[in-house]
Amino acid sequence: MTAMRPSSAPSVPRRLAAALLALPALWAGAAAGADYSPAVKKAVNSITGREIQTHVEVLASDAYEGREAGARGGVLAGNYVARFFREYGLKPCGNDGTFFQAFALGGGGGGAGAGKIEDANSLEVTGKGKEGSKGFEYGKDFKPYRFSGCSSASGEVVFAGYGISAPEFGYDDYAGLDVKGRIVAVLSHEPGETNPASPFDGANPTKHSDPREKALLAAKMGAAAVLIFPNPANHAADPLADGDLTEWPAPDAEQSRVGIPALRCLLCVAERMLSAENKDLGKLQKAADEKMKPFSHKAAKSAVFVRVSDRGDPLGQGRNVICMHEGSDPDLKSEAVVVGAHYDHIGFGRFASMGGKAGEIHNGANDNASGTAGVMAIARAFAEMSVSTRRSVVFVAFDGEEKGLLGSKHYVQSPVAPLDRTVAMLNMDMIGRGPPDKIKVGGGTLNQTLQSILSAISARFSMGLDLKGLDAYLANSDQAPFLEKGIPCIFLSSGLYPELHKPDDDPPLLNQAKMQSIARTMLIVTVEVADLRKKP
Repeated sequence: MTAMRPSSAPSVPRRLAAALLALPALWAGAAAGADYSPAVKKAVNSITGREIQTHVEVLASDAYEGREAGARGGVLAGNYVARFFREYGLKPCGNDGTFFQAFALGGGGGGAGAGKIEDANSLEVTGKGKEGSKGFEYGKDFKPYRFSGCSSASGEVVFAGYGISAPEFGYDDYAGLDVKGRIVAVLSHEPGETNPASPFDGANPTKHSDPREKALLAAKMGAAAVLIFPNPANHAADPLADGDLTEWPAPDAEQSRVGIPALRCLLCVAERMLSAENKDLGKLQKAADEKMKPFSHKAAKSAVFVRVSDRGDPLGQGRNVICMHEGSDPDLKSEAVVVGAHYDHIGFGRFASMGGKAGEIHNGANDNASGTAGVMAIARAFAEMSVSTRRSVVFVAFDGEEKGLLGSKHYVQSPVAPLDRTVAMLNMDMIGRGPPDKIKVGGGTLNQTLQSILSAISARFSMGLDLKGLDAYLANSDQAPFLEKGIPCIFLSSGLYPELHKPDDDPPLLNQAKMQSIARTMLIVTVEVADLRKKP
């Protein structure tokens, strides 16, 4: 929450106050209190305080340096949220097909310039098995080739042997193989390289062993990216660096880039891709070399996200992180309910600190790693349980809230769904303190439909919802720009607490049961509003 004093009702800005009074107050037949579908029940029960706490412990760790908007820690936090939105399979709704909606912070926002290049290059394997997803380390597990293109790509993985098409030798790894839009994984060098009888002339390499040739061919075949691994039989111990091929960024390589991300990866990455299917890359290679026949393998239980950049992410720029769970009604899915929380905090306390010394990391566990983690849990539950609602649900992790609601102000200027089709904004800010059965609400009585939904939920689940408990703070969090546009909003929180905007707002102080309670309540409210036959 922005470090502003609570507003008494008369001190709310006039334009905001007028918008509150003008909100629609028509009861539109919500199903508040009705039985929910099995998918909704499973989604609610799947949200746990432990899940939320796990995200908080990452976002509010010292490694994220207080998540100041535009600074290195803020960039890392945005990347973290986007990683999980991607893993959940939700639709990205940012700029250029990404999860990020960038906007200017003004005044440098944590220091203009470029961040570290290792933070801008990433490789993640998302598993469908018990192992889940894993991120790999730039410079240790992977590195772009000097000829790599700069872009992001994601998709399922296809192992395409050695990545060679050599009609002169009667050999084609791509024969009958569709790799369009997929991530292609190939081995280095050539088949049968220690066999003098090999059509590739044994250890004398042909042009087909050149990594750049492999990357060019993958791009020609329509691959989204290519990963090249040391072949296990002969080069398993090859280091990640390969002379000047992995000089990154290469100052003189612009003209020779292949147009798609091209990475040199260690075998641990391939092992992760194949582990869910109990496949062994060495055995696949051995069989192919013995028979001198191409092999291919689709890693059906794995997907990959790769991002290659030749410069660090720009600092001094804010980024909302946005995704969507599409509605099921042909007529109403173009309308949206926005569920949001801000993920930024105040960094090293050089602005807006309410205690401690400038230079101390202000981790902001409750403000607002807790609300961000709650949004992530709700988004995961919607996607994983295939919750069906008439309207679409847009999940937003806002940036720049602590600098004056900059992310939410930008969103209302560039919304995913037009504002006249945005039926409500549901916000969570500081959800981790106090008893689990007491929830403070801002704006709970400003719209009759939302009030009825909240009252029914409170009665059905014995939840103590204080429907006016945060009305004095409506101008202080990300619902405010939406309210000013006349969009119905509610704001769920556990309220103010002694460590607010101080260095000791740390994860151990949070109540997991409280975060679970608020996130589950917000999921039910989201379903109710998204399923209304008429706008609230």
